[in-house]
Amino acid sequence: YPVSVKFAWNKNGIYGLFKTSYKPVTDQPSMWRNEHYEVFFSPGTGLEEEFQFIFDPVGRQQTGYQRHLPIPQQYNKHWKAPGFKHVSTYDDKQWTVEFFVPFQLFNGYSVPKSYDFWYGNVVRNKVSPKEYSGSALTLGNNHNMNMFGIFRFCGKGDVFSKNNKE
Repeated sequence: YPVSVKFAWNKNGIYGLFKTSYKPVTDQPSMWRNEHYEVFFSPGTGLEEEFQFIFDPVGRQQTGYQRHLPIPQQYNKHWKAPGFKHVSTYDDKQWTVEFFVPFQLFNGYSVPKSYDFWYGNVVRNKVSPKEYSGSALTLGNNHNMNMFGIFRFCGKGDVFSKNNKE
């Protein structure tokens, strides 16, 4: 069950578009029992903080935050993310999600410049048939920042493709 994941960015924030080619499970009373996505960002290169955004097809969402360095703090599942938006549409053949995460949410980190990178992870939880996939091999712990992948902020006109050697 493939997923198409695309990101874009400008001075205001990060835009995402996720598409699947199947009907998602949407009838469960809990977001965690429906199909859902989790998106993690760790701004900068120091793996100091993680920001989590979770959403399902029927519009439910949860956000969370945790500081890891210099002094580890507990995960805050009540962290509010003003300006974070997502819109899900689905039918019998697909599920599409568009979302926006404003840079102002990232605790004073400056807006990235072209070719800067952050760490992150995108996780898709499919219910039926059960399938779990992610952009990073986090060894069963989606919060395992040491295993996060790299999100590179490409410059204007750059295109990432299979032929790109980076």
